[in-house]
Amino acid sequence: MMKRSIRTLLLVCLVFALAACSTKTSSTQPSQPGNQSGTMPAAAPVNATATVAPTAVPSVTATVTNTPAPTATATPVTFDSTVITSIMCLAGPAETYTRVAYLKAGDTYTTYARDAQNNYFLIQFPGNTAKTCWVWKNYVTVNGNSYTLPVATAEPATK
Repeated sequence: MMKRSIRTLLLVCLVFALAACSTKTSSTQPSQPGNQSGTMPAAAPVNATATVAPTAVPSVTATVTNTPAPTATATPVTFDSTVITSIMCLAGPAETYTRVAYLKAGDTYTTYARDAQNNYFLIQFPGNTAKTCWVWKNYVTVNGNSYTLPVATAEPATK
């Protein structure tokens, strides 16, 4: 019963809304003298002319700038190496070179290069980053692909 009354109420509201939209309303503007119908007279035609003025076309000027091509700068490959067993660091890549520093097991150094046979690595000198020394590959672990390190050479060993 409740649903039926709601439907009836909605139907009545809809009918009133539609009826309000379709009714004619009276004009609120006063009628013109001599015009008894209450409607506005048709507007007189307007003669309009358009004048087209030419506009300036912007000119385009090309400027050529020579920009040098970028050059590739090689980034040096370096890896950290950790000493496995305490060992002496050498002045060159062979046992015949002078011993120049002592490396303790567990210490980590920056590795800059390798010899051509990949047996020795050129590392940061302990306590002095401006110097380097050589260490045998079996006493360090290189944290990276050692074959990507550049190949370095050393002065011949002096006796």
